[in-house]
Amino acid sequence: MMQQLGLKEGDVVRVTSVSLPKGTFVKLKPCSKDFMELSNHRAVLETALRNYATLTIDDNIVIHYLGKTYEIKIVDLKPAFACTIIETDVEVEFEEPLDSVEEIQYVDDSPSIEEIKFIGKGQRTDGKACKNLKKNKIKPRVVENLEPWKDKLVGGIRTKCDEYEKLLKEGRIPGIIGKFRERKA
Repeated sequence: MMQQLGLKEGDVVRVTSVSLPKGTFVKLKPCSKDFMELSNHRAVLETALRNYATLTIDDNIVIHYLGKTYEIKIVDLKPAFACTIIETDVEVEFEEPLDSVEEIQYVDDSPSIEEIKFIGKGQRTDGKACKNLKKNKIKPRVVENLEPWKDKLVGGIRTKCDEYEKLLKEGRIPGIIGKFRERKA
């Protein structure tokens, strides 16, 4: 939950109560084609969604099944940006998984015609001759990290907050009973 909200240990959270409409439609995009290759992926998804009360567009659902972790992105929701899925039937549609796109992505590093502001000739202050600018050519560049979700830690990211650790050692964190023991690295 803390990773989903972008929080660190010791952060202050402000909670507001809102009423969300019941969801009727959700479009999902698995981060891995392995999820779609499961023989019963709809049943696995239905079981996993029992752990969620609400869904929001651009959130990720993490599913642990048979020793593997699958991540699914919420692409679209109806009737609103955020919906409740408690005691409701939701129509589910799947998009192609993120890693099924095997195409090479090309990035144009050369400036466009509008970006070239100066066409004249340059002059160096030391009197040496200037090098001519190379002609602009579009060079294809392969984007290396097509699967950034595989670099994430399973179950979230552990962060360290020195202030929180200090308060914990002093026993000033509410709800902590007992003495603090140093973690061995």
